[in-house]
Amino acid sequence: NHNSNNNNNSPLNLDQIGMTSLLSHAVSKIAEQPSIRRSSKNNNNNPSSTSTLGSFLLYTSSAAWSPNKFMKLCKGIQKPTNSKSPLLMVIYPAQVMDSTTGRIKLVPKIVAQHHCNPPPNEESMAAWLNALRKRHVKQYASIQMELKEFALSKERSQGYSNSIQSDGRRIQEEKHKQAQEEERQRLAKQRMEMIQERRQQLYDSLPEEPTNNNNNNVITIALRFVSSSPTTATNHNIKRRFTNDTPMETVFNWIDAMFEIERETVSLSTMTGQVQKFTWEESQTITLEQAGFRKMTGLRVTEIILKEDNDDEKHEDDDNNNDEETL
Repeated sequence: NHNSNNNNNSPLNLDQIGMTSLLSHAVSKIAEQPSIRRSSKNNNNNPSSTSTLGSFLLYTSSAAWSPNKFMKLCKGIQKPTNSKSPLLMVIYPAQVMDSTTGRIKLVPKIVAQHHCNPPPNEESMAAWLNALRKRHVKQYASIQMELKEFALSKERSQGYSNSIQSDGRRIQEEKHKQAQEEERQRLAKQRMEMIQERRQQLYDSLPEEPTNNNNNNVITIALRFVSSSPTTATNHNIKRRFTNDTPMETVFNWIDAMFEIERETVSLSTMTGQVQKFTWEESQTITLEQAGFRKMTGLRVTEIILKEDNDDEKHEDDDNNNDEETL
């Protein structure tokens, strides 16, 4: 029947036959087979021998993917002259040098083309694709090597980018630490300048020593620093006379100004009889007489190490306690 033959060869029927074959299980099975057979031996010279990539990616025309869009993907490939037959071709991404930019670019190149008049059924199409797969093993190896090189290049590029970011963070952290250290040094220098200025004021405010040592109102205080420092090298000669109505504040000021130990961190303790302790916070207002000092009184000087956990007020009585540094 002439009319029947015309209907069977209509573009719609030809497309339907081609689409049915292309989407069949037999063709899908061939497409998903590894493009290169795995080697039984570990071939380090041919990394693609262990590839699990399939052999083909299948593209078909649809309402959302018109033949014109497909041809745009395959730019440079000439359309078939027979408009009644569907277009069936196998292409691969070839790397060529772009003469304009001087960079490598991918362009589609034809491996094989089927006339599709009539389109092959699913068995024929599967056999045709399988034959192409076996025939172009070297081409597959080349493509997969390029893919591997591209992946390595991307990995190196990502590693370089990560390294740049890591270096940037490290530089920022170093700058931040340097800024913190500079600020710490600035504050320390500023504090030391204030302390030196205060010590000069304390030194200038010290009363003159009483000259009459036989006067009952005069008390001689001798200081003892257990471990000598350059400032306290002559331990046995550290003495000074005060009147008995002198407040303990003056003694603390004397130690701060002369021996460079901040008065707020000084702990004084008697060395004879029942041990008494005196600190700036608790004892600065009492007089030497009220403190029970005799005409000759020896005091042990201990510097209190202030703790950062706000436990500054807790200090052991033992001279060897870790919270105190004996001078």
